[in-house]
Amino acid sequence: MDYQAERLKIRRFTPSAAATQEEGAVTAPSVMMLSAAWCGVCKRARHRLTQKGVAFTEYDVERDPKGIEEFKRRGGKGVPIILVGDQRMDGFSAARLEAMLANTRK
Repeated sequence: MDYQAERLKIRRFTPSAAATQEEGAVTAPSVMMLSAAWCGVCKRARHRLTQKGVAFTEYDVERDPKGIEEFKRRGGKGVPIILVGDQRMDGFSAARLEAMLANTRK
């Protein structure tokens, strides 16, 4: 497998210094997203997390062995699956994501 294909399997997103200095930037505990490369909803969720300055790890459920394993273990039926600490969201809702992130700051 070439390096480029390997890079697409697991992506870790960390906020830039500018993003972490913005008012309202969130440093969440463990944030993980199970996704697929073709998924438009996953793309929107990824954009929102990045926009909020949230560091997260993303696993592709079709290409990455850990992603495949996590998807099966969690009984996944579709993507994305977003985990914030012990909270889970199937699909994506910006409002629900905000609530999940707010619950981790309490």
